[in-house]
Amino acid sequence: MAYLCAEFGLYAQLPLYAGGLGILAGDILKSAVEANFPMVGVGLLYKGRLAQQQINADDWPEDSDRSFDRIAEGIFPVVRDGEPLQVQVPLGSQTVNLAIYEKTMGKTVSLVLLEPDVPSNSAEMRRLTDILYCCGDESQLQQAILLGVGGYRALKALGLTPTFYHFNEGRPAFLTWEFQADWREQQHLSADQASQHARLQTVYTNHTLVAAGNQTYPLDLIKKYAQPFADRLGISADELIKPGLDKNAADRFSITQLALNSSIRASGVSQRHTQLAKQSWPDYHWDAITNGVHLKTWQKPEFAQPTNDDQELWNTHRKYKHRLMEMAVERTGIGYDPDHLIIAWARRITEYKQLDRVFADLERLEAILRHPARPIQILIAGKTHPGDDNAKRTLQNIIRLFQTRLNGVALYLPNYDIELAQYLTSGVDLWLNTPKFGLEASGTSGMKCVSNGVLQATVADGWSAEVDWTNRGWVLEPDSPEVSLYDQLENSIAPMFYQRDHRGLPMEWLARMRNSMKLANDFSAERVLNDYRRYLYHPTQTE
Repeated sequence: MAYLCAEFGLYAQLPLYAGGLGILAGDILKSAVEANFPMVGVGLLYKGRLAQQQINADDWPEDSDRSFDRIAEGIFPVVRDGEPLQVQVPLGSQTVNLAIYEKTMGKTVSLVLLEPDVPSNSAEMRRLTDILYCCGDESQLQQAILLGVGGYRALKALGLTPTFYHFNEGRPAFLTWEFQADWREQQHLSADQASQHARLQTVYTNHTLVAAGNQTYPLDLIKKYAQPFADRLGISADELIKPGLDKNAADRFSITQLALNSSIRASGVSQRHTQLAKQSWPDYHWDAITNGVHLKTWQKPEFAQPTNDDQELWNTHRKYKHRLMEMAVERTGIGYDPDHLIIAWARRITEYKQLDRVFADLERLEAILRHPARPIQILIAGKTHPGDDNAKRTLQNIIRLFQTRLNGVALYLPNYDIELAQYLTSGVDLWLNTPKFGLEASGTSGMKCVSNGVLQATVADGWSAEVDWTNRGWVLEPDSPEVSLYDQLENSIAPMFYQRDHRGLPMEWLARMRNSMKLANDFSAERVLNDYRRYLYHPTQTE
């Protein structure tokens, strides 16, 4: 199986990811390794520019580069006959050469990465993959074409013939242009026959209903890049781009529409997300395959087979809380009491995630956090997109709030990455999730938490809508998550955490931890891969 994605998150030192999409893709490859399942990931080799984010003296999120040694990270150029292997990709009127790199992950799994920084390309093209999701419509379109078309050509150059091409969200969908043209030339088919053949070997996963994950482009721009493929198919550019025409905007081209029309089957990333996707795109075959996480990456070994001894479980939990506090001191120079009730909100900082709602009623929140008998420490982590000044402004205001009104009870942890996420998802007591209802497609961070016994206070959206949170966590009202959170903190969460038996153990809290940990296998990447094999990667299954 060829698994194409714009980002892959394997570990913190390798800046090839921006957020949850990349982490999911990396976790799927890791699970394929463990299952000895034949899979090749295909992505772009980014340089790590603007991949780090720190807070400057004005409390503004400032992006900087994260350099890495590709050889030290096991990413090697593919060489044939003593020469680096390259493929060519037409980008409008020019041709771009792509170097092929490969990272071997297991006997049956590798990650192929494509890079345009070769001497034969123009200076502009050599910089095209310096930054993930950069820098405006045309650059992002060019990246997507390199990924899809370059990915197909790279696999062919490597002698690989996948049973299926899996588009992990819409950006790789331009692969279908190359697939159709190549198949028509090989088999002397009509354009329609080539299109149908390519469709039968393609599947697609939609990861979000948010517009930023379902990019559209002006038709004139798309036609410029479609023309070389249309010429090879013997059709007009207008004919080639028809499968991607946006039904909601006559002058736009949708990569989601292209991916759906180019695939035999599609999947959503939770049951609710799939239902909503069906409403948005009702004319397609959809399967609900809820996301999951690679447990050996995210679950601490002690929680994989939790002890029956309450004292031992609590001691283990406290150990990871202390380790997180030490990491916080390392990153910020500021500590806190890890034996307090520790709450975290950590994810990409963007408008629909609604971080600001947590602080909507400052007077009430401050009283809750500074309660003399039930003190609470809140931790915030997450990056803003380099170009999202509104999100940066929100974060700046919150950081200033932490330095003043909430000083001593709230802390921002900068440069959220896989390493920090591993500490956070095992080192807090309560995990907050406050998205706009209907826009949390899945939300894998909470899955990582439950595997380590961290309880949830969440809007029941995405994956969390599939869980009965009775005696496991707390559900927040979607229309007013902040009011619901404050009420639950005052009346249930904090009292339960601080209610101790004669040994100093919070027995009801521990019971909820155990109930949460029972969810881990249901939301594992191993289960996701099995579902892919059952519902998507099934050659004999038809529509």
